[in-house]
Amino acid sequence: MLKHPAYGSPRVGIALKINEKRAARVMRKYGLRPARHAKTPYKPADQGRESLDYPCIFSQLSPAAPDVVWASDFTFICYRCAFVYLCTVIDVFTGEVLGFNISRTCTASAGNEHQRIFITYNPHGHSVNV
Repeated sequence: MLKHPAYGSPRVGIALKINEKRAARVMRKYGLRPARHAKTPYKPADQGRESLDYPCIFSQLSPAAPDVVWASDFTFICYRCAFVYLCTVIDVFTGEVLGFNISRTCTASAGNEHQRIFITYNPHGHSVNV
């Protein structure tokens, strides 16, 4: 179970070469349950809406020095059957992570924290949302 946490009683039975019902009984007795993968999060308000197409201006930029072009990302990670949200600011030229924020909720305050990190590491004060 430690090596493959998603194994249920059928696969445990096969791996241990025992009956599936016996594996299920032992798993029940000791409270062993397989880890379940969470579904991908979605916003009900976005159901049925067309995706927004933004022009890719990054293809027109070629950074020649550090601190010229930054990229930011807001993504989610499934961690222990719950979602954790990660905001990052990356210098495109060096690939260095300039700042990050980890949050357990996807709220406006997490976005504000992301902007604060971006402004803290952006010496010129310019912001381009791509």
